[in-house]
Amino acid sequence: MGLPVTPYCSVDQVRAKLRNRETIIETEILDAIGAASRFVDDWLNRDFGFHDFSITPFRVQRDHIFADELILPFRPILTLTAVSYGGVPYVLDTDYFLPVDNRGRVTTIQMIAGVWPQSVPPLNLILVTGTFGYLQTDRTGAYSPFAIPTGLPSNITEATAEIAVAMTGRNQKEIIGSDGVKQTITDTTIPKTALAILGARKPILI
Repeated sequence: MGLPVTPYCSVDQVRAKLRNRETIIETEILDAIGAASRFVDDWLNRDFGFHDFSITPFRVQRDHIFADELILPFRPILTLTAVSYGGVPYVLDTDYFLPVDNRGRVTTIQMIAGVWPQSVPPLNLILVTGTFGYLQTDRTGAYSPFAIPTGLPSNITEATAEIAVAMTGRNQKEIIGSDGVKQTITDTTIPKTALAILGARKPILI
């Protein structure tokens, strides 16, 4: 499979959680990290990669409009250069503002007065231009889809690593059989601790 796109944890983080870490090869871990990262995306109905809409704007879907808030599927907002509806631009600090959360991030676009107009498919006339999500850069500072997103929340990394361990198909645990003898078995169950870290599964909005 090769390097996973937008991985949420490292090979070392997964290997450290494996009981039989010496026998598993790196490509198996990389495959598991890719699968686990996409499991997290599906569970939370969003992703944590970098999204560049600085040239071609993103068309806001109706399920991203919450009265006076636009909550994009790609968060946080890194840069925002334009917001418009039907070709008419909105003005920052006149029509809308960018609230900063308690982590110093901008995650929503807030209308100052009134509410955002509803987008109607297939037109979806609200357009936003900018960059969104978490930066993914290689050692040279260039964008790389194979880089772990910078600043990724620690709970996402931890949950992904635990899920990847199960998805290797090589994780082992010891149990006591009915005869009282200790046995080693392969455990492929998604850990409840990982699901607890992620929280309730987010619905797919239509």
